Amino acid sequence: MFGWLTKLFRGAPQAENDPKEKTESLTPASAEGVEVFENSSESLIEYLRLKSKQTMIKQEKFNLNNVLNELSGSLSNDFMDSGVELIFDVDREVPRYMIGDSLQLEKILESLTRGLIEKNPQAQVEIKISQYASSEDSQSLSIVIVDQGVHLSREELKAFTVPYYDEVHGTYIKLGFYVTREIVALMDGTLDVKSDPKRGTLMQMVVPFAKDKSELQRKYRLPSRTMVGKKVFLVDDNYSSALAIKKMLSYFRYTVDILSAEYFREKKVDLSPYDIAIFDEVLFEPYVVRYLKNLKMSSGLKVVLLSSIFRSGKNKTYEVLDVVDAAADKPFSQERIFEMILDLDRNAKREKSIAPLDNTMEHKPEISHKIHRALFENKAGVSTESFSVFAGNTLLVVDDNRINQKIVLHVLGKSGMHIETANDGRKAVDMLMRKDKKYDLILMDINMPILDGYAATAEIRRESVFSDIPIIALTTLILESEIEKMFGHGVSGYLSKPLEVGRLYTAFEFFLAKSGSSKDVAKTRTVSRKHFDRLDVFQGIRYAGGNEVVYREILKEFVVAYGQSADLIRHLTDDRNYAQVKILCGDMKNLANTIGANKMHEIADEMYKLLLYSDEQKVPQYIESYRRELEKLRHSIEAYLKGSV
Repeated sequence: MFGWLTKLFRGAPQAENDPKEKTESLTPASAEGVEVFENSSESLIEYLRLKSKQTMIKQEKFNLNNVLNELSGSLSNDFMDSGVELIFDVDREVPRYMIGDSLQLEKILESLTRGLIEKNPQAQVEIKISQYASSEDSQSLSIVIVDQGVHLSREELKAFTVPYYDEVHGTYIKLGFYVTREIVALMDGTLDVKSDPKRGTLMQMVVPFAKDKSELQRKYRLPSRTMVGKKVFLVDDNYSSALAIKKMLSYFRYTVDILSAEYFREKKVDLSPYDIAIFDEVLFEPYVVRYLKNLKMSSGLKVVLLSSIFRSGKNKTYEVLDVVDAAADKPFSQERIFEMILDLDRNAKREKSIAPLDNTMEHKPEISHKIHRALFENKAGVSTESFSVFAGNTLLVVDDNRINQKIVLHVLGKSGMHIETANDGRKAVDMLMRKDKKYDLILMDINMPILDGYAATAEIRRESVFSDIPIIALTTLILESEIEKMFGHGVSGYLSKPLEVGRLYTAFEFFLAKSGSSKDVAKTRTVSRKHFDRLDVFQGIRYAGGNEVVYREILKEFVVAYGQSADLIRHLTDDRNYAQVKILCGDMKNLANTIGANKMHEIADEMYKLLLYSDEQKVPQYIESYRRELEKLRHSIEAYLKGSV
């Protein structure tokens, strides 16, 4: 679900010999021997929202392929070179667009998949998506996540799915699965977990989505009949992955023959009957290259180099090989297969742009804006105060995740920049079309509902008056093909998520005018250690992974969910409903510890122990102390949230 949130703004690297380099780290100490299902600070925010009934399920048009791309990009950031094999197996009946909550769906898939990979970093995880049921207005998708390498006993399965609070390490365990299951239920779906020695661990969801009725025609239409019905030779050591690729290619009536790398090396295979050859990167050995060169001279064979998004040490020799027509990284979505075919048909090299995703643009946008194609430098020592040199510039932040927006606003809060936000690409385009305000730069998330970042950027570039506005794309999936697609739609540069303040500063430096109000870029951000009477801020921020924005969100959700809990405890006690009082006190003692409310933790813990040992008659003596301490805690939280951070 989660994993990207606390890291969304990583600190820039320290300058050499920086004396602040030796200050105490805000990263929580690793809990050795404790298997954590996910980063619990983000799960805690979602948990609190569920408790206060603040979690809402949106109904917006979205592209399923964008969700899968974001998922693979986020996981690859954390499990690079781990040996994991992630496979997307999507049936052809599954629509490209649907109506529902794409952000919640992405969180659900990431939470479940991340949990399996963390348990087994060498995992082969398959996400199988098929149509479970369909009517005129809606369809239910079956989403099955399978890890054949992980088998859980009945006791392990229970421990895997039931959350608890670890008193020793002060953290919630398995909270993410509980939150995920509750969100699936809010989406009117179901989630089951099974495990057996032969099949491994299997998680199955059935989730309903409304149909996007504009998608009644074929979902992926190739522009020419000559591009349909090709013959493909595929060499992939992972048979399940090869079958998934074969299924996606069969959508376009391609026939695919599969071989393992070992068998290909042993046998001499005649490739002359094939239109496309897809090889794993390890196979580009000198004798294979010579054979392919000779064959391409006498036929129209197209060659694709196949790698994985989870491999960092990729074989780069293909960059100088004329035999390679395209490079592609697993796992594939149906849309990325579609784009690869378009690329191959134009005999494109890796440096050429892929055609726009929906093929509706008559021509590529005319480029009149500055372009920065490489990663921006991660400048050392950038602080929030550093951005004040860009004071007076107007920024539009386009992102459907409100926490992402708040983190950007937090980092730029002292900059003096004028900042507006939009929750989707359509709203962003509409804000520009008002023409009553000029934006100096747009930060554009790629994966959004209604109108994604690709389509929104292309629509903006169609208007000549906006041709010179810098648009910086934000994406988790950093592949050459995705980068080229972004530039093909008219972006000016890109930043990878999780964002890093040093790279953001360099991007602003490249595109924006400076105000001249000089601030020392070498300053480092510091975190207040003030206790605010009843609140140990430093303790709470440390629990939130050193991310102050996440901590502030936890505090806000805590007040909404538990700020009136004293009245509820009194009411439950009057009714002698001690079972519910015990649950509430258990929640409070754990939550209070995580946010740094130590006195509140002590009182709730004493009440919980009385109930644990059936000493209920003493509980009413603590209710007034609970109420007074909660009131003081609320005042401390309000003072902290109102203060400058």
